[in-house]
Amino acid sequence: MKLSQEATFLLWHGLAPATIRTYESAVNLYETFARLRRAQLFPTSIDLLAAWIAATIIKTKAKTTKKYLQGLRSYHIDMGFDESAFNDPRLERIIRGGKRYYGDVDRQERFPITREILVRILQQIPDTYDGLNNKAALCLGFSAFLHAGEFTYDKWEETSPNFALTRSSISFEEDGNLVLTLPASKTDYFRKGVRIPLAAAPNRSPTCPAIALRTLFNRFPANPKAPLFAKTFGPFSRDHLIKTIRNALLDAGLSPTGFSGHSLRRGAAVSAVAAGIPRDEIKALGRWKSDAVDLYFKSEPSKILIHSRKLHAAPLVPPTDVPGILADLTC
Repeated sequence: MKLSQEATFLLWHGLAPATIRTYESAVNLYETFARLRRAQLFPTSIDLLAAWIAATIIKTKAKTTKKYLQGLRSYHIDMGFDESAFNDPRLERIIRGGKRYYGDVDRQERFPITREILVRILQQIPDTYDGLNNKAALCLGFSAFLHAGEFTYDKWEETSPNFALTRSSISFEEDGNLVLTLPASKTDYFRKGVRIPLAAAPNRSPTCPAIALRTLFNRFPANPKAPLFAKTFGPFSRDHLIKTIRNALLDAGLSPTGFSGHSLRRGAAVSAVAAGIPRDEIKALGRWKSDAVDLYFKSEPSKILIHSRKLHAAPLVPPTDVPGILADLTC
């Protein structure tokens, strides 16, 4: 049965944009596999699913294989296909068997963009329209511990301000600090909005988000509903962000290998540890999910500003000197 246009729209928006991208990748991989076997694509069968999983888990982690399976099931739900094949308990056993037999494939190492590295990156970016947008995005992404998907976009539409950052997402305070309002985020499933206070960095630090954003807003004013970050041609996408980072690293004489869109958030956590910020406060700054974090944001915004300021004021410490306590803070 075909759904109405309104229902289809809401069905599509039932998933976060990042989840949709992951699920689309899963469906594409499945379709390629099925076509090579000259099998019926949809609805899938238990035989085809089992064969696909067995082939996939050789090259990916068990966790990734499960996510691919969820993505394909989600597509069946969206299209109204029979999804009974996904209920077969043998699928879970096949994934567990793959993990035991092959082991989990090593995750590609991702390096952090620490404050020291960020300073070197910023030095390579010119003060052009694109350059000031790039600088402001990098400073904000680092300072607010943002996921790349929270300040980039693949296309801009009339409904984009409902879930993407706009110029109105930034509020400059009289004391020089600023407040970022995320209309949607990874941990804000129902888009209640998350207010993030950010301190102006001391001594006009080059990584200061307040300076970078004020410069962008003053040099290139825009409509409050316009994207917070833009470029001359095309969307301010994740691919553009990664390309900007890697090109700047090369210009700075650093290898871009191992750096990704997640490197800013990871680097903020590393830099926070180097700055002596307590573990619980790092979790709060990065909005890692916990009851303590929820209470922290509601009752003590001034405390966040203190630690946000520390992030830009600590001595530059090479990543190799940072204590190894970040494993569960940098995901």
